[in-house]
Amino acid sequence: MIDLSTSNGQNAAATLENEFGKGRVVFIACDITKTDDLEKTFKKIVDTFKGLDILINNAAIFNDNYWEKMIDLNVKALIHNSMMAFDYMGKHKGGKGGVIVNIASTAALDPGYFFPIYSASKCAVLGFSQSLASMYDKTEVRVIIMCPGLTATPLVINMNSRVHDSIRSIVTKKIDGMENLPKQTTDNVALGVLNLIRKGKNGVTWISEFDQPPSAINFPHYSKRSFHVLSKASEKKSVMYSVQNKTIIITGAAEGLGYKYAEILVRNGAKSVTVVDLPTSNGQNALATLENEFGKSRAIFADDLEKTFRKIIDAFKELDILINNASIFNGNYWEKTIDLNVKALIRGSMLALDMRKHKNGKGDVIVPMYCASKYAVLGFSQSLASMYDKTGARMVIMCPGVQVQQHRWSQASVIRSVTPFALC
Repeated sequence: MIDLSTSNGQNAAATLENEFGKGRVVFIACDITKTDDLEKTFKKIVDTFKGLDILINNAAIFNDNYWEKMIDLNVKALIHNSMMAFDYMGKHKGGKGGVIVNIASTAALDPGYFFPIYSASKCAVLGFSQSLASMYDKTEVRVIIMCPGLTATPLVINMNSRVHDSIRSIVTKKIDGMENLPKQTTDNVALGVLNLIRKGKNGVTWISEFDQPPSAINFPHYSKRSFHVLSKASEKKSVMYSVQNKTIIITGAAEGLGYKYAEILVRNGAKSVTVVDLPTSNGQNALATLENEFGKSRAIFADDLEKTFRKIIDAFKELDILINNASIFNGNYWEKTIDLNVKALIRGSMLALDMRKHKNGKGDVIVPMYCASKYAVLGFSQSLASMYDKTGARMVIMCPGVQVQQHRWSQASVIRSVTPFALC
Protein backbone atom coordinates (compact mmCIF):
# COMPACT_ATOMS: atom_id res chain seq x y z
CA MET A 1 0.00 0.00 0.00
CA ILE A 2 1.46 3.33 -1.11
CA ASP A 3 0.05 6.68 -0.03
CA LEU A 4 1.08 10.02 1.45
CA SER A 5 2.59 10.16 4.92
CA THR A 6 -0.39 12.29 5.99
CA SER A 7 -2.88 9.63 4.88
CA ASN A 8 -4.62 6.92 6.90
CA GLY A 9 -2.16 4.36 5.53
CA GLN A 10 -0.69 3.16 8.84
CA ASN A 11 -4.12 2.58 10.36
CA ALA A 12 -5.34 0.84 7.21
CA ALA A 13 -2.33 -1.50 7.24
CA ALA A 14 -2.83 -2.25 10.95
CA THR A 15 -6.50 -3.09 10.37
CA LEU A 16 -5.63 -5.51 7.56
CA GLU A 17 -2.84 -7.13 9.58
CA ASN A 18 -5.16 -7.66 12.54
CA GLU A 19 -7.54 -9.58 10.30
CA PHE A 20 -5.13 -11.41 7.99
CA GLY A 21 -1.88 -11.69 9.94
CA LYS A 22 1.48 -9.97 10.20
CA GLY A 23 3.58 -9.55 7.10
CA ARG A 24 0.64 -9.76 4.71
CA VAL A 25 0.37 -5.98 4.31
CA VAL A 26 3.02 -3.27 4.13
CA PHE A 27 2.41 0.49 4.07
CA ILE A 28 5.01 2.76 2.50
CA ALA A 29 4.65 6.53 2.69
CA CYS A 30 5.47 8.05 -0.68
CA ASP A 31 4.50 11.03 -2.79
CA ILE A 32 4.26 9.28 -6.15
CA THR A 33 4.43 12.58 -8.03
CA LYS A 34 8.09 12.77 -6.94
CA THR A 35 10.14 10.57 -9.24
CA ASP A 36 12.99 9.83 -6.82
CA ASP A 37 10.62 8.80 -4.02
CA LEU A 38 8.67 6.55 -6.35
CA GLU A 39 11.75 4.80 -7.71
CA LYS A 40 13.03 4.13 -4.19
CA THR A 41 9.64 2.75 -3.19
CA PHE A 42 9.52 0.37 -6.16
CA LYS A 43 13.03 -0.87 -5.41
CA LYS A 44 12.16 -1.42 -1.74
CA ILE A 45 9.07 -3.45 -2.65
CA VAL A 46 10.92 -5.61 -5.18
CA ASP A 47 13.84 -6.19 -2.80
CA THR A 48 11.49 -7.10 0.08
CA PHE A 49 9.19 -9.47 -1.82
CA LYS A 50 11.69 -10.60 -4.49
CA GLY A 51 9.53 -9.41 -7.34
CA LEU A 52 6.38 -7.65 -8.42
CA ASP A 53 3.29 -9.37 -9.82
CA ILE A 54 0.46 -6.83 -9.84
CA LEU A 55 0.27 -3.03 -9.88
CA ILE A 56 -3.02 -1.22 -9.27
CA ASN A 57 -2.79 2.46 -10.20
CA ASN A 58 -5.58 3.87 -8.05
CA ALA A 59 -4.17 7.15 -6.70
CA ALA A 60 -6.07 10.20 -7.94
CA ILE A 61 -7.50 13.54 -6.93
CA PHE A 62 -10.66 15.17 -8.21
CA ASN A 63 -10.65 18.98 -8.15
CA ASP A 64 -10.49 21.07 -11.31
CA ASN A 65 -9.28 24.10 -9.32
CA TYR A 66 -6.01 22.25 -8.68
CA TRP A 67 -5.78 20.96 -12.20
CA GLU A 68 -1.99 21.04 -12.57
CA LYS A 69 -1.57 18.87 -9.46
CA MET A 70 -4.36 16.66 -10.78
CA ILE A 71 -2.57 16.09 -14.10
CA ASP A 72 0.67 15.42 -12.20
CA LEU A 73 -0.97 12.71 -10.08
CA ASN A 74 -3.74 11.29 -12.27
CA VAL A 75 -1.69 11.17 -15.46
CA LYS A 76 2.05 11.66 -15.02
CA ALA A 77 2.41 9.56 -11.86
CA LEU A 78 0.28 6.78 -13.35
CA ILE A 79 2.46 6.72 -16.47
CA HIS A 80 5.63 6.65 -14.39
CA ASN A 81 4.27 3.83 -12.20
CA SER A 82 3.27 1.80 -15.24
CA MET A 83 6.59 2.19 -17.03
CA MET A 84 8.53 1.18 -13.91
CA ALA A 85 6.25 -1.84 -13.49
CA PHE A 86 6.99 -2.75 -17.12
CA ASP A 87 10.70 -2.68 -16.31
CA TYR A 88 10.26 -5.08 -13.39
CA MET A 89 7.56 -7.38 -14.80
CA GLY A 90 7.95 -7.31 -18.58
CA LYS A 91 9.32 -10.38 -20.37
CA HIS A 92 11.15 -8.01 -22.71
CA LYS A 93 13.18 -6.85 -19.69
CA GLY A 94 13.75 -10.32 -18.22
CA GLY A 95 10.66 -10.35 -15.99
CA LYS A 96 8.00 -13.02 -15.70
CA GLY A 97 5.01 -10.96 -16.81
CA GLY A 98 2.27 -9.62 -14.57
CA VAL A 99 -0.82 -7.44 -14.35
CA ILE A 100 -1.36 -3.67 -14.35
CA VAL A 101 -4.81 -2.40 -13.37
CA ASN A 102 -5.32 1.25 -14.22
CA ILE A 103 -8.31 2.94 -12.60
CA ALA A 104 -9.92 5.40 -15.01
CA SER A 105 -13.53 6.56 -14.65
CA THR A 106 -16.83 6.70 -16.48
CA ALA A 107 -15.76 10.33 -17.04
CA ALA A 108 -13.34 8.88 -19.61
CA LEU A 109 -16.22 7.28 -21.51
CA ASP A 110 -18.69 10.17 -21.33
CA PRO A 111 -16.80 13.36 -20.42
CA GLY A 112 -19.01 15.51 -18.21
CA TYR A 113 -19.00 19.24 -18.69
CA PHE A 114 -18.93 19.83 -14.94
CA PHE A 115 -15.31 18.62 -14.71
CA PRO A 116 -13.51 19.03 -18.06
CA ILE A 117 -10.01 18.72 -16.63
CA TYR A 118 -10.75 15.68 -14.47
CA SER A 119 -12.36 14.10 -17.54
CA ALA A 120 -9.21 14.88 -19.51
CA SER A 121 -7.03 13.16 -16.92
CA LYS A 122 -9.13 10.00 -17.01
CA CYS A 123 -9.31 9.98 -20.80
CA ALA A 124 -5.51 10.08 -20.76
CA VAL A 125 -5.47 7.01 -18.50
CA LEU A 126 -7.75 5.18 -20.92
CA GLY A 127 -5.70 5.97 -24.02
CA PHE A 128 -2.36 5.25 -22.34
CA SER A 129 -3.59 1.93 -20.96
CA GLN A 130 -4.97 0.74 -24.29
CA SER A 131 -1.63 1.57 -25.91
CA LEU A 132 0.32 -0.41 -23.28
CA ALA A 133 -2.03 -3.36 -23.65
CA SER A 134 -1.16 -3.69 -27.34
CA MET A 135 2.36 -4.82 -26.38
CA TYR A 136 1.23 -7.92 -24.47
CA ASP A 137 2.68 -10.43 -26.93
CA LYS A 138 6.18 -9.12 -26.13
CA THR A 139 5.79 -8.15 -22.46
CA GLU A 140 3.20 -10.63 -21.10
CA VAL A 141 2.01 -7.83 -18.84
CA ARG A 142 -1.78 -7.79 -18.90
CA VAL A 143 -3.24 -4.29 -18.77
CA ILE A 144 -6.78 -3.97 -17.41
CA ILE A 145 -8.74 -0.71 -17.38
CA MET A 146 -11.48 -0.20 -14.79
CA CYS A 147 -13.91 2.71 -15.13
CA PRO A 148 -15.93 3.09 -11.89
CA GLY A 149 -19.09 5.15 -11.95
CA LEU A 150 -20.26 7.29 -9.04
CA THR A 151 -18.86 5.59 -5.92
CA ALA A 152 -19.19 6.39 -2.21
CA THR A 153 -15.68 7.77 -1.58
CA PRO A 154 -14.35 11.11 -0.26
CA LEU A 155 -13.84 12.19 -3.89
CA VAL A 156 -17.57 12.84 -4.34
CA ILE A 157 -18.11 14.86 -1.16
CA ASN A 158 -18.92 18.56 -1.70
CA MET A 159 -18.69 18.25 -5.47
CA ASN A 160 -19.58 21.88 -6.09
CA SER A 161 -16.24 22.97 -4.62
CA ARG A 162 -14.45 20.73 -7.12
CA VAL A 163 -15.79 22.60 -10.15
CA HIS A 164 -13.36 25.05 -11.74
CA ASP A 165 -14.11 28.57 -10.53
CA SER A 166 -14.46 29.91 -14.06
CA ILE A 167 -17.43 27.67 -14.91
CA ARG A 168 -19.08 27.10 -11.50
CA SER A 169 -21.78 29.70 -12.11
CA ILE A 170 -23.16 27.82 -15.12
CA VAL A 171 -23.22 24.30 -13.65
CA THR A 172 -24.15 24.73 -9.96
CA LYS A 173 -27.73 23.49 -10.33
CA LYS A 174 -26.60 20.42 -12.25
CA ILE A 175 -23.98 19.60 -9.60
CA ASP A 176 -26.49 19.92 -6.77
CA GLY A 177 -28.62 17.30 -8.50
CA MET A 178 -25.65 15.04 -9.12
CA GLU A 179 -24.74 14.89 -5.42
CA ASN A 180 -28.12 13.28 -4.73
CA LEU A 181 -27.61 10.45 -7.22
CA PRO A 182 -27.20 6.91 -5.81
CA LYS A 183 -23.61 5.78 -5.37
CA GLN A 184 -22.22 2.28 -5.56
CA THR A 185 -20.20 0.78 -2.70
CA THR A 186 -16.44 0.53 -2.74
CA ASP A 187 -16.85 -3.23 -2.15
CA ASN A 188 -18.51 -3.57 -5.54
CA VAL A 189 -15.60 -1.93 -7.35
CA ALA A 190 -12.96 -3.84 -5.36
CA LEU A 191 -14.59 -7.23 -6.00
CA GLY A 192 -14.84 -6.33 -9.66
CA VAL A 193 -11.12 -5.56 -9.80
CA LEU A 194 -10.34 -8.88 -8.08
CA ASN A 195 -12.32 -10.80 -10.70
CA LEU A 196 -10.64 -8.90 -13.52
CA ILE A 197 -7.18 -9.65 -12.13
CA ARG A 198 -8.13 -13.33 -12.04
CA LYS A 199 -9.67 -13.65 -15.49
CA GLY A 200 -9.99 -10.29 -17.24
CA LYS A 201 -8.69 -10.16 -20.79
CA ASN A 202 -5.77 -7.93 -21.66
CA GLY A 203 -6.67 -4.49 -22.96
CA VAL A 204 -10.38 -4.69 -22.20
CA THR A 205 -12.02 -1.66 -20.59
CA TRP A 206 -14.58 -2.40 -17.88
CA ILE A 207 -17.28 -0.27 -16.31
CA SER A 208 -18.46 -0.72 -12.72
CA GLU A 209 -21.59 1.12 -11.59
CA PHE A 210 -24.92 0.78 -9.77
CA ASP A 211 -23.51 -2.05 -7.58
CA GLN A 212 -23.56 -4.39 -10.57
CA PRO A 213 -20.75 -6.72 -11.71
CA PRO A 214 -18.34 -5.04 -14.14
CA SER A 215 -19.24 -5.13 -17.82
CA ALA A 216 -16.90 -4.81 -20.80
CA ILE A 217 -17.05 -1.76 -23.06
CA ASN A 218 -17.06 -2.30 -26.80
CA PHE A 219 -15.20 0.50 -28.58
CA PRO A 220 -16.32 0.72 -32.20
CA HIS A 221 -13.70 1.77 -34.70
CA TYR A 222 -14.06 5.46 -35.43
CA SER A 223 -16.27 6.33 -38.37
CA LYS A 224 -15.35 9.10 -40.74
CA ARG A 225 -17.75 11.90 -41.55
CA SER A 226 -16.87 13.68 -44.76
CA PHE A 227 -16.47 17.45 -44.58
CA HIS A 228 -16.23 19.82 -47.53
CA VAL A 229 -12.74 21.31 -47.66
CA LEU A 230 -12.34 24.57 -49.53
CA SER A 231 -10.19 24.41 -52.63
CA LYS A 232 -8.61 27.51 -54.15
CA ALA A 233 -11.39 27.53 -56.72
CA SER A 234 -14.14 27.42 -54.12
CA GLU A 235 -12.59 29.27 -51.19
CA LYS A 236 -14.78 32.33 -51.79
CA LYS A 237 -17.99 30.37 -51.30
CA SER A 238 -19.90 31.18 -48.16
CA VAL A 239 -19.50 28.87 -45.15
CA MET A 240 -21.31 28.61 -41.84
CA TYR A 241 -18.57 30.43 -39.92
CA SER A 242 -16.56 33.07 -41.76
CA VAL A 243 -12.98 33.79 -40.74
CA GLN A 244 -13.20 37.23 -42.36
CA ASN A 245 -11.85 39.93 -40.00
CA LYS A 246 -11.29 37.44 -37.18
CA THR A 247 -8.51 37.74 -34.60
CA ILE A 248 -6.75 34.39 -34.20
CA ILE A 249 -4.07 32.83 -31.99
CA ILE A 250 -2.30 29.63 -33.10
CA THR A 251 0.15 27.86 -30.79
CA GLY A 252 3.06 25.90 -32.23
CA ALA A 253 2.67 27.71 -35.54
CA ALA A 254 6.25 28.41 -36.58
CA GLU A 255 6.31 25.41 -38.92
CA GLY A 256 4.42 22.32 -40.02
CA LEU A 257 0.65 22.16 -39.61
CA GLY A 258 0.54 25.23 -37.37
CA TYR A 259 2.12 27.40 -40.06
CA LYS A 260 -0.27 26.00 -42.67
CA TYR A 261 -3.26 26.91 -40.48
CA ALA A 262 -1.92 30.47 -40.25
CA GLU A 263 -1.37 30.71 -44.00
CA ILE A 264 -4.83 29.39 -44.90
CA LEU A 265 -6.60 31.62 -42.38
CA VAL A 266 -4.82 34.80 -43.48
CA ARG A 267 -5.49 33.94 -47.13
CA ASN A 268 -9.17 33.58 -46.30
CA GLY A 269 -9.48 37.02 -44.75
CA ALA A 270 -8.45 36.77 -41.09
CA LYS A 271 -7.73 40.23 -39.67
CA SER A 272 -4.78 39.10 -37.56
CA VAL A 273 -3.08 35.77 -36.89
CA THR A 274 -0.68 35.54 -33.95
CA VAL A 275 1.94 32.81 -34.32
CA VAL A 276 2.92 31.57 -30.83
CA ASP A 277 6.02 29.39 -30.52
CA LEU A 278 9.34 29.10 -28.71
CA PRO A 279 11.86 31.94 -29.09
CA THR A 280 14.24 29.35 -30.58
CA SER A 281 11.70 28.33 -33.22
CA ASN A 282 11.33 29.41 -36.84
CA GLY A 283 8.73 31.96 -35.75
CA GLN A 284 10.42 35.11 -37.03
CA ASN A 285 10.99 33.57 -40.46
CA ALA A 286 7.40 32.33 -40.55
CA LEU A 287 6.20 35.84 -39.70
CA ALA A 288 8.36 37.37 -42.44
CA THR A 289 7.03 34.89 -45.01
CA LEU A 290 3.41 35.66 -44.10
CA GLU A 291 3.99 39.42 -44.16
CA ASN A 292 5.72 39.24 -47.55
CA GLU A 293 2.72 37.48 -49.05
CA PHE A 294 -0.18 39.11 -47.21
CA GLY A 295 1.11 42.46 -45.97
CA LYS A 296 2.25 44.04 -42.72
CA SER A 297 0.24 43.68 -39.50
CA ARG A 298 -1.65 40.61 -40.75
CA ALA A 299 0.59 38.33 -38.65
CA ILE A 300 2.33 38.61 -35.28
CA PHE A 301 4.97 36.37 -33.67
CA ALA A 302 4.98 35.87 -29.88
CA ASP A 303 6.65 33.47 -27.44
CA ASP A 304 4.61 33.92 -24.23
CA LEU A 305 0.99 32.74 -24.31
CA GLU A 306 -0.45 34.66 -21.34
CA LYS A 307 1.21 37.92 -22.36
CA THR A 308 0.01 37.27 -25.90
CA PHE A 309 -3.61 36.98 -24.76
CA ARG A 310 -3.38 40.33 -22.99
CA LYS A 311 -1.61 41.91 -25.96
CA ILE A 312 -4.24 40.67 -28.42
CA ILE A 313 -7.15 41.88 -26.28
CA ASP A 314 -5.48 45.29 -25.79
CA ALA A 315 -4.74 45.66 -29.51
CA PHE A 316 -7.90 44.23 -31.08
CA LYS A 317 -10.35 44.35 -28.13
CA GLU A 318 -11.30 40.71 -28.73
CA LEU A 319 -10.13 37.21 -29.53
CA ASP A 320 -12.21 35.18 -31.97
CA ILE A 321 -10.36 31.90 -32.52
CA LEU A 322 -7.74 29.92 -30.61
CA ILE A 323 -6.06 26.92 -32.27
CA ASN A 324 -4.23 24.79 -29.69
CA ASN A 325 -1.74 23.16 -32.05
CA ALA A 326 1.51 23.12 -30.04
CA SER A 327 2.68 19.60 -29.23
CA ILE A 328 5.67 17.31 -29.12
CA PHE A 329 5.86 13.56 -29.71
CA ASN A 330 8.86 12.16 -27.89
CA GLY A 331 8.58 9.19 -25.54
CA ASN A 332 12.00 9.91 -24.06
CA TYR A 333 10.69 13.23 -22.73
CA TRP A 334 7.20 12.09 -21.80
CA GLU A 335 6.81 14.45 -18.83
CA LYS A 336 7.50 17.44 -21.09
CA THR A 337 5.07 15.88 -23.56
CA ILE A 338 2.30 15.89 -20.92
CA ASP A 339 3.22 19.43 -19.84
CA LEU A 340 2.94 20.80 -23.38
CA ASN A 341 0.33 18.58 -25.01
CA VAL A 342 -2.07 18.49 -22.06
CA LYS A 343 -1.27 21.13 -19.44
CA ALA A 344 -0.49 23.96 -21.86
CA LEU A 345 -3.55 23.11 -23.96
CA ILE A 346 -5.77 23.26 -20.87
CA ARG A 347 -4.20 26.54 -19.76
CA GLY A 348 -4.73 28.09 -23.19
CA SER A 349 -8.32 26.90 -23.39
CA MET A 350 -9.22 28.23 -19.94
CA LEU A 351 -7.69 31.60 -20.86
CA ALA A 352 -9.66 31.61 -24.09
CA LEU A 353 -12.88 30.83 -22.26
CA ASP A 354 -12.68 34.34 -20.81
CA MET A 355 -14.02 35.43 -24.20
CA ARG A 356 -17.20 33.39 -23.67
CA LYS A 357 -20.67 34.89 -23.42
CA HIS A 358 -21.25 34.36 -19.72
CA LYS A 359 -18.16 36.52 -19.10
CA ASN A 360 -19.38 39.19 -21.53
CA GLY A 361 -17.34 37.91 -24.45
CA LYS A 362 -18.97 36.97 -27.72
CA GLY A 363 -18.03 33.31 -27.81
CA ASP A 364 -16.56 32.02 -31.08
CA VAL A 365 -14.16 29.11 -31.58
CA ILE A 366 -11.50 27.11 -29.75
CA VAL A 367 -9.76 24.43 -31.84
CA PRO A 368 -7.57 22.03 -29.82
CA MET A 369 -5.31 20.06 -32.19
CA TYR A 370 -3.55 16.75 -31.62
CA CYS A 371 -3.30 13.30 -33.03
CA ALA A 372 -6.13 10.80 -32.95
CA SER A 373 -5.10 8.83 -29.89
CA LYS A 374 -4.53 11.73 -27.48
CA TYR A 375 -7.50 10.98 -25.31
CA ALA A 376 -6.83 13.76 -22.81
CA VAL A 377 -7.29 16.40 -25.49
CA LEU A 378 -10.36 14.61 -26.83
CA GLY A 379 -12.03 14.22 -23.43
CA PHE A 380 -11.25 17.77 -22.30
CA SER A 381 -12.54 19.21 -25.56
CA GLN A 382 -15.73 17.15 -25.57
CA SER A 383 -16.40 18.25 -22.01
CA LEU A 384 -15.97 21.95 -22.82
CA ALA A 385 -18.07 21.54 -25.95
CA SER A 386 -21.07 20.49 -23.88
CA MET A 387 -21.18 23.99 -22.31
CA TYR A 388 -21.82 25.71 -25.64
CA ASP A 389 -25.34 26.85 -24.77
CA LYS A 390 -23.93 28.81 -21.82
CA THR A 391 -20.56 29.94 -23.20
CA GLY A 392 -21.14 30.44 -26.92
CA ALA A 393 -17.59 29.13 -27.46
CA ARG A 394 -17.69 26.47 -30.17
CA MET A 395 -15.20 23.60 -29.66
CA VAL A 396 -13.82 21.92 -32.78
CA ILE A 397 -11.63 18.85 -32.36
CA MET A 398 -9.25 17.90 -35.18
CA CYS A 399 -7.51 14.51 -35.25
CA PRO A 400 -4.82 14.59 -37.96
CA GLY A 401 -3.34 11.33 -39.20
CA VAL A 402 0.37 10.88 -39.82
CA GLN A 403 2.00 13.84 -41.51
CA VAL A 404 5.56 14.64 -42.55
CA GLN A 405 7.11 17.00 -40.03
CA GLN A 406 10.65 17.10 -38.72
CA HIS A 407 11.84 17.26 -35.11
CA ARG A 408 8.51 16.24 -33.60
CA TRP A 409 8.87 12.64 -32.46
CA SER A 410 11.07 9.77 -31.33
CA GLN A 411 10.41 6.54 -29.47
CA ALA A 412 11.14 5.77 -25.84
CA SER A 413 13.63 2.95 -25.30
CA VAL A 414 11.02 0.75 -23.65
CA ILE A 415 8.76 1.07 -26.69
CA ARG A 416 11.63 0.58 -29.12
CA SER A 417 12.49 -2.78 -27.55
CA VAL A 418 8.93 -4.01 -28.03
CA THR A 419 7.86 -2.84 -31.46
CA PRO A 420 9.66 -1.04 -34.29
CA PHE A 421 7.04 1.66 -34.71
CA ALA A 422 4.03 2.70 -32.66
CA LEU A 423 1.98 5.86 -32.70
CA CYS A 424 0.68 6.90 -29.29
